[in-house]
Amino acid sequence: MIRTQGRASARGFSLLELLIVVVIALVVAVIAIPRLMTSTEAFKLRSTASSVSGLVQKARMLAVARNALVPVLTTGSGSNIYAFVDADNSGSMNSTAEGTSILMPGTIVFDPNGAHPSDATILNGLTAVRSLPRFNPRGLPCFLSSGVCQVNSGNMYITFLRQDRTLGATGWAAINVTPAGRVQVWTWDGNRWE
Repeated sequence: MIRTQGRASARGFSLLELLIVVVIALVVAVIAIPRLMTSTEAFKLRSTASSVSGLVQKARMLAVARNALVPVLTTGSGSNIYAFVDADNSGSMNSTAEGTSILMPGTIVFDPNGAHPSDATILNGLTAVRSLPRFNPRGLPCFLSSGVCQVNSGNMYITFLRQDRTLGATGWAAINVTPAGRVQVWTWDGNRWE
């Protein structure tokens, strides 16, 4: 019988191998976490813009169904800002407005007159009315003038949502209503509106 000398094969990892794996994992985390946070915030902005767009569509349908003037308004302050359909034209949100209001996330605010990116692409030659819309009984956006809601084919409602992000540039979204009543959602990718 031949007896071999030496030690049995070692099991597990050496400290150096473990340290290399930890360093690689940290480098990947440093690269991935900011991108993940930015992507999550961008998703939240697009989702909120889509919700506001749905609210605007609801107001348009309600105006036609009730044969009445129906505006979309905001109320509240700080982290408790609501956008709502003013179905009874009272100027305030009532408790029976289920499904016709949304609470804005705390990091996203309406910013119609802020330093937003150029809106020339969105407006396409029309004059901007920087607010949430109101709709006449035909479902067309109209502009209140001397108590009368007048349709003006040269104007377009547009409102901007600003998102103050944890990392990176400020996020922007826009909701516009064309003179024909079409609601569009736009997001700023850092270079252009999409």
